[in-house]
Amino acid sequence: MTLIRPLPTTKSRLAEDRQKFVAFPIANQTLAIPLSNVLRVLRHEPDKQDSDLNRLGLLQIGRYTIRVLNLHQWLTPNFTSVNPTSQPFLIVARSAEWEPFCIWADGLPDLVELAPNAWRSLPPSASASSGFLELISHTAAVAYGEGNKTVFLLDIPRALNARAPEIMALPS
Repeated sequence: MTLIRPLPTTKSRLAEDRQKFVAFPIANQTLAIPLSNVLRVLRHEPDKQDSDLNRLGLLQIGRYTIRVLNLHQWLTPNFTSVNPTSQPFLIVARSAEWEPFCIWADGLPDLVELAPNAWRSLPPSASASSGFLELISHTAAVAYGEGNKTVFLLDIPRALNARAPEIMALPS
C-alpha cells in the first residue's frame, strides 16, 4: 500500500506562496504593482525644473531623466497636470524590459502581501474599454479597517503604451 503525504501547510510554506506588491493611492482608488518591478519609493521635493519637465511627461532624478506615468489623467475628470507639491511620494519602477518610469502617488505607498488566488481577472469587456480599466489586469479585495478595499493591479506594459485620454475643453 502506497501512502501519499499531503503537502505541509506550515506558516513558512504559506508565506512563500504570497506575493508582494506596492499599493498606492491615486485619486480615490488604490493601485498596485509587483514589488519586483519597484526600484525605489522616495519622497521627492519638486523644484521649478520638475514642473517644466513634468509637462512633457518626464522627471529628472539625479542624473537620470525618467518618464512619468501619469495615472491621474485617467482617474480625475478635467485633469490638466500633476501637482507634484501635493504628491511628494514617487514610485520609481521598471518595465519587464528594464525601462525605468515613475508614478506620483497621492499618499505613502504600502507593502501588501497577497496570495496569487486573491487576484481576479477583469472581464474582457472591462479591460477592452477605453479609460482607466484598460490599464488594469486584475483586482483584489483587501481587508481594510472593518471592511474591504478594492486594489487594482496595474498592467504595466498596457499603461506604458496607452494613449492618454483627451482632456475636454471647457466652454469659455
